[in-house]
Amino acid sequence: MSRKPLVLALLWSLLFLGLNLSCGRNHFIKDKDIRERVTEDFRQRDSLLGGQLSQQFQFAEETPSQEELEALEFLYAYMPLSDIIDYSAYDHLYDVRASFQARKELPWGKLVPEREFLHFVLPQRVNNENLDGARPLFYKELKERVEGLSMREAALEVNHWCHEWVTYAPSDARTRSPLATKRNALGRCGEESTFTVAALRAVGIPARQVYTPRWAHTDDNHAWVEAWIEGKWYFLGACEPAADLNIAWFNSSVVRAMLVHTKVFGYYDGPEEVLVRTPNYTEINCIDNYITTRKAEVRVVDQEGNAVPNATIRYCIYNYSEFFPVAKLESDAEGGASLSVGYGDMLIWASKGDKMGYVLSKSDQKEPLTITLSAFEELPIAAEFSIIPPKGEPLPSTASEEAIAFNDKRLAEEDSIRKAYEATFALSDEQRATCATWGLPQKELDALFSTARANAQTLYDFLSQEGNKELAFAFLQTLGTKDLSDIKPALLREFFEQVPQGATSFELQYLYNPRIQYEELSHWQKALALFDGVPSDPQTIFDVLVQKVVVEEKQNTNGAPISPAGVLALGYSDTRSLKIAYVAALRTKGIPARINPTTRAVEYSLDKGANWHRVDFETQSITLPKKGKLDLMRHTDTTIEPKYYSHFSVARVDNTTSFPTTIYYDEEGATELSNLFAQPREVEEGNYLVVSGTRMASGTVLAHIETLKIAEKETTKHTVKIPSDPDDVSVIGSINAEATYLSVPSMEPTSIISTTGRGYFVLAILKRGTEPTNHALKDLERVQAQLNAWGRPFLLLFSNESEYNGYKAEEFPALPNLLSYGIDANGAIEKMVREAVNSTSKDLPLVVVADSFGRVVFVRQGYTISLGEQILSILPKL
Repeated sequence: MSRKPLVLALLWSLLFLGLNLSCGRNHFIKDKDIRERVTEDFRQRDSLLGGQLSQQFQFAEETPSQEELEALEFLYAYMPLSDIIDYSAYDHLYDVRASFQARKELPWGKLVPEREFLHFVLPQRVNNENLDGARPLFYKELKERVEGLSMREAALEVNHWCHEWVTYAPSDARTRSPLATKRNALGRCGEESTFTVAALRAVGIPARQVYTPRWAHTDDNHAWVEAWIEGKWYFLGACEPAADLNIAWFNSSVVRAMLVHTKVFGYYDGPEEVLVRTPNYTEINCIDNYITTRKAEVRVVDQEGNAVPNATIRYCIYNYSEFFPVAKLESDAEGGASLSVGYGDMLIWASKGDKMGYVLSKSDQKEPLTITLSAFEELPIAAEFSIIPPKGEPLPSTASEEAIAFNDKRLAEEDSIRKAYEATFALSDEQRATCATWGLPQKELDALFSTARANAQTLYDFLSQEGNKELAFAFLQTLGTKDLSDIKPALLREFFEQVPQGATSFELQYLYNPRIQYEELSHWQKALALFDGVPSDPQTIFDVLVQKVVVEEKQNTNGAPISPAGVLALGYSDTRSLKIAYVAALRTKGIPARINPTTRAVEYSLDKGANWHRVDFETQSITLPKKGKLDLMRHTDTTIEPKYYSHFSVARVDNTTSFPTTIYYDEEGATELSNLFAQPREVEEGNYLVVSGTRMASGTVLAHIETLKIAEKETTKHTVKIPSDPDDVSVIGSINAEATYLSVPSMEPTSIISTTGRGYFVLAILKRGTEPTNHALKDLERVQAQLNAWGRPFLLLFSNESEYNGYKAEEFPALPNLLSYGIDANGAIEKMVREAVNSTSKDLPLVVVADSFGRVVFVRQGYTISLGEQILSILPKL
């Protein structure tokens, strides 16, 4: 959807007078109390925003019905600022009408209660994606497909439609819109779930995106979908259709989760535990839908033992070698706070002002724990924890073997449909021949078009029309992978028109680049006319911006930034959107600027990147940050090469929040300690935590925290300690190494031991094309060199010939050299391994390290992160 000017035609007073005088007739919101609360919330918000809501809420060409106006009033009362200014009232009206149409025309429409319709059908927004008008289009595509089905069958069928269009692929933090995800046929879990929720809501089925911010038993996170079916919430893997609801690859993972939450549009008063309310959403805890929970209660006190009210309390899970806050609460008048969590351990950090403290909440906690706030200097210099994740039996499957087999057949058909569509992305032979005449590096050019997917034609047209193809190609290379796949032709041309001949790579990156952070790309370069007469001085530009724009942090809390042009047009903004607008303004005035990817701070440079000046929006000051150096070294007792995110991280205690914020180094770069800190690295002066840990085969983490200070112009040396347990590798079970499988391509029965020989080997049973299997194989590729040096064989098995034939070996070109494939006829080896390791789960992949005597010393099952590194970590002890 594009921004459109809003024309004043329908008087605001007429809207409300008309609503109020027509009491009891044709109300969309039947509950009088809810209706009055919505109206009051709208009025208060309109007053807070200086009448901006009523200014935007205008229609020139048609008069909506009273029901439509009430629905719009509900949306405008709670929608983030980005949706108020970056989309017209007509955009929202058309979505309301599509929602009403689905409710009227589909049989379950009358079954959906008002509360569920208001919060889980009507809102177009799911997460922080761009709103794109997908609802009426999705309804048109899906209506005939779900007609005649029950509500439950329709939910399953919608997910099959989603799988026809989209499959999993990791990507950056920007969430694509539903139509962009569909067009490119790929999405990470957050995009797949946004897409699936949008599709379910389009046919009137209440749906929500739920999310475990971090797993407790392995690194990473996951988002999926819950659908409301005839009075109950069910879960499903987004774009991963199963034979029934409540079946997904994460059935065994979710029972080990500590928290599952969702952000519900508006003021929601449902049965779930409320984590936080903002003017935009109600964040609720959905963990009780999956497991039995416990209460993690704390009481915050000062050093005299007095209760500390209004302290910020963060519940943190160890993940990627940091303590990641999955929930943030505020202490009550007695200093207390409580959260329902899984039966695992977690660190709880409390802070207020410049005081802080933490405590480890164990799964057997019965009474509230006390957190005493103190200065950073009074925190323990070092602390060690054993953090045990929840345990639990996988959620049961309700599907029959016949239903599963039928579903697998459908999945294969849907893969074929999607792959046929993806085949249309490629350029024609004639176009490829034209590309070869451009004098550009062919390998990099091919990679560019491959990355662009459905947008390859846009990039081809752009390059073919530009005279200086080297400059145009260099400009495209500054864009992110996702930008290449969805940037619009007009926007691409608008920004490139400003690039002078001879522009340097530095200027392309920080002066002419349309990408600033993870916002939706927009036409800001020509839209910031406010700064036309403003001197090219960062301080003056900053002053003009903060005078023009009022910061209302709580009015745009869902994570979707307001466009730079929207910030200026509305005159209200959250800080993040204001930062993006400031960087945009600096670039339009010829000043290179960025949001630092490591510290997330706004910076500009006047000397081609030699020095970056920081702009502090809290203090409204511009400074050159004071810096020292950090020299990290490996502890002599550490036998592995520690990697950032895998084994350790560094966090600076923020002066504003008194909470440690991890320094983010490039995940795609060299993360080994010996490379990352080959030379002492510059960091800002201040207080720091070095967090390190080792995740055991069970998921338990041995964690270590140390405090340190960085002083200006000084080098601080620190040794990173990686905790270990000499008893962490033990014999888990025993298998028969003489068991046979069908070798490919011969299809001859072959024993495991005849393939692997004597000694240790890795055996994996896979399910091709699934996110957990793809993750596992990619993780092995990342440590190919080390696994090749180990020199032991890998045997990868599939459940049947069809599964193997559907596997694309070319997608995993860097697997270890000693690699064999086979088919586990009748699932005999899988059954044997599960029995050996006492697993009742059917999740795949199932990966074990065993020896020719059949002794299993390592097992991983289902979704896991850093599989290759976990295998490497046990090798010195075999």
